[in-house]
Amino acid sequence: MKSNVTLVGATANPADSKITLNNGPMTTETGKGITTVNNLQLRNFTLQYNPDMPKYDFQKHNVYVYQSNLLEIGAVPKAEATANYHAVYKKPTKNNIQVQNMILNANQVGSAALSIAKATNVNISNNQILNSGLQSGITASYTDGLRIDGNIVKNSGRSGISLYQGNGSAKAPVYIRNNKVIDWMERFGGYHYNAAKAAKIAPDMMLDGGIDSYGPANNYVYITGNNVSLQKENNKRITDNQKIEQKWGVKNARYVGYTGIRGSGIAHAVYQNDIVTINSPDAISFMTFNLRLRNTYTAPKYILVEKKQIYRPKYQFSDSNFRRSERWQFGIRHYDSPKYVHD
Repeated sequence: MKSNVTLVGATANPADSKITLNNGPMTTETGKGITTVNNLQLRNFTLQYNPDMPKYDFQKHNVYVYQSNLLEIGAVPKAEATANYHAVYKKPTKNNIQVQNMILNANQVGSAALSIAKATNVNISNNQILNSGLQSGITASYTDGLRIDGNIVKNSGRSGISLYQGNGSAKAPVYIRNNKVIDWMERFGGYHYNAAKAAKIAPDMMLDGGIDSYGPANNYVYITGNNVSLQKENNKRITDNQKIEQKWGVKNARYVGYTGIRGSGIAHAVYQNDIVTINSPDAISFMTFNLRLRNTYTAPKYILVEKKQIYRPKYQFSDSNFRRSERWQFGIRHYDSPKYVHD
C-alpha cells in the first residue's frame, strides 16, 4: 500500500467485498526499510486470512508457525524496538490513515489483526476486528493522533486493544472511545507458558487487559465509553489454563488471567464511563495501574478514573502469593508490593 491510495468495497456493507490473503499481510512495508506513506484510506470491505492457513497450537507446536499481522500499517525497526525509548523514534513515517467500516478477520492466524506503528493522524472507526492470532486485535506503537472509535473487537489472542509503547502526546492525544471488547487472552497465555517451559524458566502470569497500556511511555490517553466483557457470562474459564492443565499436568492452573483495563506505564490518562463485566474464575482485576520497566522506566501518574460501572465476578483469584500483595477498592486493583507503583 502506497501514498494517496483509497481501497473501497463495492457497497457500504463490508461483507459484500472480500480480500483473502494466503501468504503474508496487507502492508505498507516493503521489507527493504521503512517507507513513508501518506493519505491511505481503507473502507467497506472484508480483509481476512485464509482460515486454512497454519495456526499455532502450543499443545502441538514448539515453534510459532506464522507471525505476520493481518493488516500492517507502519513498523518499528528492530534497532528501535530493542533500544531505550527516546522521542526521536516517534518521527512518523505514516500520516493521515483511515480504516473505517471494515471486517478484519485474522481467523486466529499470525499475530495482530491490525497493527499501527510510527504514525500520526490515524482514524480506526466502526470496524469489526475479529479472531487475531497470538497478539492483539488492535495494537499501536509510537503513534500520535490516534482515534479508535466504535469498533467491535472480539476473540483476541492477547489484548483487545493494546497501546504497546510510546503512543500519544499533549498536542496529539490518543482516544479510545465507545468500543466493545469481547473475549481476550484467548491464545497468547498458553504460548507464553509453553515458551517458558521450553526455556526451562518458571512461567509467570499473563494478565494483559481487554483495553491495555503495555507501556512504557503512553501519554495523554482518553479511554471513554467502552464496554469490556466476556461473551459467555456463565463462569467462563480461560481455555489456555485448561490446556496447560492437560499438557503439563498442572492442577487448577491460573497462569492466564482476565484484567479488564490495564494502565501500565501510562500518564495523563482519563478513564471515564466505561463498563467492565467479568464473570470468570480466572478474573484477576477490573483495572490495574503499575509501572513499566522495559528498557526505560515510566510510572503511572496523573490519572482520572470516574463514572465506572464495574461488575464484580462471582469468583476471585485466590492464590495466596497474590492476595497478600493486593487490595481492592471500587473494583480497582492496586499493587502494594514495592515492585509496583500505583496511583
